[in-house]
Amino acid sequence: MKVRAPGKLMLLGAYAVLDGAPALVVAVDRHAVADGARVGEASREVRAAIGDAPAPHVDVSGLYQGEAKLGLGSSAAALVATLGLLEAERGADLASKAVRDAIFTAARAAHQKV
Repeated sequence: MKVRAPGKLMLLGAYAVLDGAPALVVAVDRHAVADGARVGEASREVRAAIGDAPAPHVDVSGLYQGEAKLGLGSSAAALVATLGLLEAERGADLASKAVRDAIFTAARAAHQKV
C-alpha cells in the first residue's frame, strides 16, 4: 500500500505562525509517498510520532528539484504520508474527517516535540 501527502506553500505568515499567528497555506501538486512494502529511514519527526516502530520508506523526491529542496514542507509531508499509511493499514478511511483530524493532531504534536 502507498499513501501520498502533498507539499505545502506558505503564502503569508511563514515565520509569524511559529509564534501562534495565523498563516495562509495551500497544498501543491507535489507529494511525499509512503510505501508500506518497504522499510525506510525515519526522520526525527516520524520517530517522534511512531517511536521505535519500523518506519515505511518515504519518497520525497517530488518535493525537490534535483538535489535542491523546493521549500514545500518535505518533512511535514513525509510525516503525514507515514501517519496516513499507518492509519490506512489499520483499515481507517483516510477520507474521514475524524481520521484526518487525528493525523493532523499527531503530526503537529510530533513536530512540536522535535
